[in-house]
Amino acid sequence: MRMQTGSVCSFLLGLAGWAVGMIFTTVARAGVPPERAPLNEAFLQYAEKLDGGGDRGLSQAGYYLGYIPAPVDFSDLQQRDTQSGGGASLPKVYDLRSRKRLTPVRDQGDCGSCWAFASFASLESWLLRPSSPERWNFSEEDLNHGHGFDPIDCDGGNYLMAAAYLSRWAGPVRERDVPYPYLDSATPGVRVVKHVQKVVFHPNRASVTDNEAIKLAIRNRGAVFCSFEFDDEYYNSNTHGYWFNGKSAGNHAVALVGWDDRFPRRGFNPVGGAYPEGDGAFIVRNSWGRDWGEGGYFYISYYDASLANFVSFVGARPTTILTRVYDYDPLGWVRSVGWGNETAWFANIFQASTTASLIKGVSFYTRQPNCPYVIYLYRDVKAGKPRSGVLVSKVKGTMPTAGYHTVRLSPAASVTPGKRFSAVVKLTTPDYGFPVAVEEPIVGYSSAAKAAEGQSFMSQDGKVWWDVTTWDGYQSTNVCLKAFGASK
Repeated sequence: MRMQTGSVCSFLLGLAGWAVGMIFTTVARAGVPPERAPLNEAFLQYAEKLDGGGDRGLSQAGYYLGYIPAPVDFSDLQQRDTQSGGGASLPKVYDLRSRKRLTPVRDQGDCGSCWAFASFASLESWLLRPSSPERWNFSEEDLNHGHGFDPIDCDGGNYLMAAAYLSRWAGPVRERDVPYPYLDSATPGVRVVKHVQKVVFHPNRASVTDNEAIKLAIRNRGAVFCSFEFDDEYYNSNTHGYWFNGKSAGNHAVALVGWDDRFPRRGFNPVGGAYPEGDGAFIVRNSWGRDWGEGGYFYISYYDASLANFVSFVGARPTTILTRVYDYDPLGWVRSVGWGNETAWFANIFQASTTASLIKGVSFYTRQPNCPYVIYLYRDVKAGKPRSGVLVSKVKGTMPTAGYHTVRLSPAASVTPGKRFSAVVKLTTPDYGFPVAVEEPIVGYSSAAKAAEGQSFMSQDGKVWWDVTTWDGYQSTNVCLKAFGASK
């Protein structure tokens, strides 16, 4: 993949809104667009390296990697969510392998598709939860081939790309229907077998010993997607221990499946004659087949500072509950926008299908944990006026985790078949001035993003609304907001 970094960087705007937040309250009503949050620095560095001819697709020993940093910056996501709970009872050793919560190890082969394998390792593990275990084998190839972003097959990806694919109901599909590896063309008529309604973005570690939240995520939700920097020099093939002692944006995605607080620090390769400061390691599932490592697994030191981007793919439901997705953001979360305030309003106007006019849910993304929200659903709205119709549902709450969320409407709300309806969200993201997730084009990453007038809207107060596409520079931007319908 080759990116034009000049085009990428052109999307990066200043943060003047932090200093003049009060001005935005007035000028937003005059049509001044929101600011874009800065792009993830790791994404920009990756783009620059590729533009300079760098190749991060292979390890020195010839193993394929494939993690691409996401454009949305989560580097400061450290606030704990309200679902973490306490860790006093966590054992010294915990291993999902012994609890039968993992599907067999797979091999990505000569393809930069680690991110697809790590994503589905997490989702398949969640489905093996003890309360109602289901064993699935999802097609990594369908995700690798059909994600819809600029990187071609085997050119890499990330967890936001996987979340976009799943949230628009492009997948997952069965492995037997679209077998790995490497499709040359799309496979028509393949049935999606689950609807994923939630993806949890866990807080980053405040330090290399801040591991309680990640351990709880493994115990409570199953295998956890993560990224890290892989370099063969730092891998001990005798102990299967790995410790990278530098800082990096990461080049490989794997799944954390347990931990061992007693793994000896001398089980890792010394760097400059030194070992990690203490014992302990996460148990990690790789995607290089069972002949690599300890049957496909290895141990990564708690003191590896490159570990980042901890994500749980959960909330997979039967496809019979919701039968229609209304959306304008097939590529999902690409940027964050806002006026420098923690609270913003956003909305989409859809036309109701004659076969799915009972709206049962609404979904959106949150950049922070513990985000208060209010959802409004209106039927028979006028064009360009998302709050002009009849209010048929109002739901409020607090989203405990960062990530992608589906909120069920209880009771479900009927809208008029063939007529316009709107989903409206008031969202507060504590300590973050860019509350609204949007899809838009970034050259070399999400060029296929497009929008049309009359689809997405934003407001600072819920009263004065602006069509997003009417702002200069936002002509191809839609807010990330979906509604889900059924016939009954």
